[in-house]
Amino acid sequence: MEIINSGGNIVNDRRSQRSLHNQMELEITLRVASATDESFLLQLRKLTMTEHLMEAGVPTDDEAHLERIRSNFEDAKAVRAGEDEIGLLKFSRQAEANGAQFRALAKVRGSC
Repeated sequence: MEIINSGGNIVNDRRSQRSLHNQMELEITLRVASATDESFLLQLRKLTMTEHLMEAGVPTDDEAHLERIRSNFEDAKAVRAGEDEIGLLKFSRQAEANGAQFRALAKVRGSC
């Protein structure tokens, strides 16, 4: 299992994973996403979307992912457990349509 810490780095060792798991018991909060979150959001999108996009024949290069991340970025909220980023919530209201997204690291799906 791959876990991404708040610095956008993949954490593979069990001790660090246990530490992050213990933090899942912390309060879940939202904060406005900023440009400094881009690295984490790129890794999160790659982990959660690449397989589906490849099956659909949609580009999966970093630039294509970043284009989608930046779309309606002003509506993005970083989801946190303690000090660690664990996901993204984006709800956009536009004249032509409304949209909502929620992405979370595999480790916390079902735990929140």
